[in-house]
Amino acid sequence: MFVALIPARTGSKRIPNKHIRAIAGRAPLVRALDIARVLRADRILLSSDAEFLLGGRAEEWSDVYWIHRDPKLAADDTPMREVVKDALTRVPSEPDDIWV
Repeated sequence: MFVALIPARTGSKRIPNKHIRAIAGRAPLVRALDIARVLRADRILLSSDAEFLLGGRAEEWSDVYWIHRDPKLAADDTPMREVVKDALTRVPSEPDDIWV
C-alpha cells in the first residue's frame, strides 16, 4: 500500500493558515493533494489540527482520510517523526511506502 501523508497544522506565526492561502492561484494544500493523486496513492492521509479544512470539501476530497491531530502534535517544535508515527497508528494496514 502506498500512503501519502500530508501534514497541515495551523499556528504559523508568519503566515496564518498558509496551507490554504492561494499562491499563484492554488493553495499549497490543494497542490499537495493533486500530487498525491497524480502519484496514485492508495490512501491520502491529511493530518491536521484544523477542523475547518474539510468544511465544504467533504465531497471534493472524498478520497482523503482525515486525521484530527492532537494539539500536542501541532506545536512549532513538534518533530515530524511524531506526526508520522501518530498517523501510522491510524492506518488500518501496513503501508509499503510513506511520502511526507
